[in-house]
Amino acid sequence: MSYLIYKSDGTAVTIPDNIIDTVYYDPNGGDGGEGLGIQLLGQNSISYGPAVAQNFLQMQENYSSAAIPSDLYSLQGQLWFNKSSGTTGNLYVRITGNTSGGIANWRQVVVTDAFGNIVVGGTVTATQFIGPVASITGGAANQILVQAAPSSTGFISAPSVPNTFLAWNGSTFTWTTTPVTGTVTSVAVNSTSSALSVSGSPITSSGTITLTPNNFTTSNPGIVPGSGGGTSNFLRADGSWAVPPGTSPGGTVTSVGVSSSGANASSLTIVGSPITSSGNITITPNTFTSSLPGVVPASGGSTSNFLRADGTWSAPPVNGTVTSVGLITSGAAAAAIGVSGSPITSSGAITITPKVFTSSAPGVVPASGGGTTNYLRADGSWTNTPGITTSSFTGANQNLSTTGYQILPGGLIMQWGRFTAIGGSNVTVNFAAMGGITFPNACFNIQVCASDASKVIAVVSISQTSATFYNGSGTAYYYAIGY
Repeated sequence: MSYLIYKSDGTAVTIPDNIIDTVYYDPNGGDGGEGLGIQLLGQNSISYGPAVAQNFLQMQENYSSAAIPSDLYSLQGQLWFNKSSGTTGNLYVRITGNTSGGIANWRQVVVTDAFGNIVVGGTVTATQFIGPVASITGGAANQILVQAAPSSTGFISAPSVPNTFLAWNGSTFTWTTTPVTGTVTSVAVNSTSSALSVSGSPITSSGTITLTPNNFTTSNPGIVPGSGGGTSNFLRADGSWAVPPGTSPGGTVTSVGVSSSGANASSLTIVGSPITSSGNITITPNTFTSSLPGVVPASGGSTSNFLRADGTWSAPPVNGTVTSVGLITSGAAAAAIGVSGSPITSSGAITITPKVFTSSAPGVVPASGGGTTNYLRADGSWTNTPGITTSSFTGANQNLSTTGYQILPGGLIMQWGRFTAIGGSNVTVNFAAMGGITFPNACFNIQVCASDASKVIAVVSISQTSATFYNGSGTAYYYAIGY
């Protein structure tokens, strides 16, 4: 059946079954008339190898041709390498989906040579320039590129006289030493901050506008004075640099003390507090005891030791008196487990014994002994499943080759093969002679096809032993079914 593919814009394209579609392929295109474009393969199409190879080859060379690709078969966005301009060529991209218009549907791609010069034939529009141009062919140092006419460009050389201006005289560009002048009516400068003072504004003819930065004060923003350096000076709010009070080294200690508080205050011992002149205060963590919070001693490691309430590490004792410990089973499968020795009222062991599966009791099934054909029977034993096995399909029941057969359980037989005929004539194929077998009862049906789609082939007659075909020459394949 046919299938759908989609262009980038979502347009669906239907590809029919059993053919190589040429909706985007010009069979007479290209310089040699051997075809140009892309061939789309329908399902079940034959002899598609050349079409696939040609697709890749022409895409690799960007459909290189001296002739413009046909509007009827070209796609918007397609590339075309024009070989008509010697060996350099020009690369084009199709910008429309129109079915007519020729070269108007294509735009030339701008490229550069090894020196960074733009290489393009025909007229270059401003929209074709993207990014800086390293060099323009035909120009020289200190020249200005000028569009002299709609299809002509030229260059203006730099003037020999300094302080010269480029001016337009109404018909062309010329160099002149006379600058463009005018009349000042009013020029003003405004400051939006009180940090700047403006004087001399506005100017209505000529003059100078003066900008004066104001000094920083307690009431005005502005320029701060020099700091004089140093790492201890900071800018004060009055605009002067000074050492902040309380940051100078030195001073007099009157009393510094340390105390502990809270529920765990007694876990610390403090000695030497307060200090009224100089000295050290010592803080000692107390050791944990049954009466004091504090630091616990090292445990010595081990995963069985735990901290006891007296502050020592020890393995907790495991002891107690058993009065009665029992074990029972429950549920639908309770009978699958046997329990003995339960309950224990002082000491002993309870034994759990899984029972063997039988036809009347749940339990553990015996070992199977392996194999892919053994299955557990309802009586608890493992055995081969009666009926169809792998051997029903293999051995003398099959010949898996180019010409062969397969006998299925129940007697159905499938046969296949191929033969070759020269010239249009009837060809009789003997199944057994070709590597197959004779149908014991009847051949129900036979299908045949030629390897070449242009050749005619047909079934003339069939029997238990053979089939006769009309073949237009070449190799053909058949498939027969019977019993």
